[in-house]
Amino acid sequence: MIGERVIAIGNPFRQRLSVSSGIISGLHRNVTVNGGLQFTNLIQTDAAINMGNSGGPLLNILGELVGINTAVNQGAENMGFAIPVDRVEEVLRDYLLAPSAARSWFGLEVDEQGGFSVCDLTPEGPADQAGVQAGDKLVAIDGRALDGSEDYRLRRLKLEPKQTARFTFLRPDGARREVDLVGWDKIDGVLFQRLGLVLEPWQMGRYRRLKIVRVSPAGPGGVLASRRET
Repeated sequence: MIGERVIAIGNPFRQRLSVSSGIISGLHRNVTVNGGLQFTNLIQTDAAINMGNSGGPLLNILGELVGINTAVNQGAENMGFAIPVDRVEEVLRDYLLAPSAARSWFGLEVDEQGGFSVCDLTPEGPADQAGVQAGDKLVAIDGRALDGSEDYRLRRLKLEPKQTARFTFLRPDGARREVDLVGWDKIDGVLFQRLGLVLEPWQMGRYRRLKIVRVSPAGPGGVLASRRET
């Protein structure tokens, strides 16, 4: 709320763990910094924010996080800005905690709103090769049942490439099936999904190259190769 007491914590000018206090001066501010970088819907505060405070927390008197210190108005006094914590939570949930941010790739996507049913399979990917089918419902990972979307996302992010993970699926006919999948590195998976190519590093004298070790006939690379042959 406007007028609410807050404190800003950070390391301004290398002064570690400095604390400044102030109030919320305004809400929903739009700010342009560094000649073009734009921020919207920021919290304005008169708590001192200097170089080094950016990224530090803006807290209320209960010690609760209300924002992340972001910018200052260089031409004014006591005009600092912070990203609201609601926006931070939204970014964490939708981007950093998204299944697509995971390091391991299994060649499947599930519909979180539809009971974690498999809605997309990459041909010849790990899940497809293990016999997973579209419509199967993912009910557990490594023996632990999924309680919701947040639970699924956190479990998914913990899985590492080249390590075996046990996925438990419920088939449309009610049959329960456990599948051990070894995830690929995310970059390798995305390249295979989009190009149909499996690549590996190849040292050629002083130069590092990528060597094609497998081509999926159904992928773009395989289709292009067959057209050239004909």
